[in-house]
Amino acid sequence: IARGIEINGLPIMIKKGGGGFQIDDLDLYYRQCVTGGPTAFVLPVYDKNLLAGTIVKKMLLEIAGLAPPRLPLHLAASQIANQIDCLIGEKQRDDFMRSLGFD
Repeated sequence: IARGIEINGLPIMIKKGGGGFQIDDLDLYYRQCVTGGPTAFVLPVYDKNLLAGTIVKKMLLEIAGLAPPRLPLHLAASQIANQIDCLIGEKQRDDFMRSLGFD
C-alpha cells in the first residue's frame, strides 16, 4: 500500500460442511484486514453461480481503475463490535500444525 499498490478482495462466502480453515465473517475480515488503498473494495461471493461473473467484474473494475459503491456486508455480531481478529488465519494454521504434532 505504501508503494501505491491497491489490494482488493474477493471473499468466497459459500458455506461448505465443517472442517478446514473457515473464517466467520470473511467479508468483514477482508474489508478490515486484507484490502487497502484509496479506492480498495471487497466483492463478496455468496452464491457459486455468481462466482465467475464476480471475478470478471472485479477484474474489469481493477483494469479501469474504478471502485464500486461500498456494498453492505452481511450483518454480524463482529461487525457491530468491530472486532475482527486479523491474525485468525495464522492462528488456525498454528492450531492445525500443532494437531499434526508440529510445534
